[in-house]
Amino acid sequence: MPRPSTKHAEAAAKAVFDRYVADGHMKQHEADAALRGGLPDILAALAAQRIVGVPEEETTALLQAKVTADRLLLAEARGRRARRHARLGLMGAEVALAAWDGIRRDLGEVLATVTSR
Repeated sequence: MPRPSTKHAEAAAKAVFDRYVADGHMKQHEADAALRGGLPDILAALAAQRIVGVPEEETTALLQAKVTADRLLLAEARGRRARRHARLGLMGAEVALAAWDGIRRDLGEVLATVTSR
């Protein structure tokens, strides 16, 4: 079975990493490594959510809640190490949410081609 296209998910995740690079929070090679190393795990976890039947709205709400909670943690973090740790958590949550939105677009394209036949 061919691997499904995840071009929107990959582009959305890359956009989050690119923002962190542009803001000076990480270097490009770090972002590239995080994208290569982390995105497959994020996509697998999100696919598992769909396979077990978790409603899309619930997954979206959970990811949005995680981003909100991590933004609060970053705002409250004191000290360089605490802020870096909080920022990494927020980055992971933002990447997961962006990838989820991309997966939904990717799936929409697949379903459009299947149903149009």
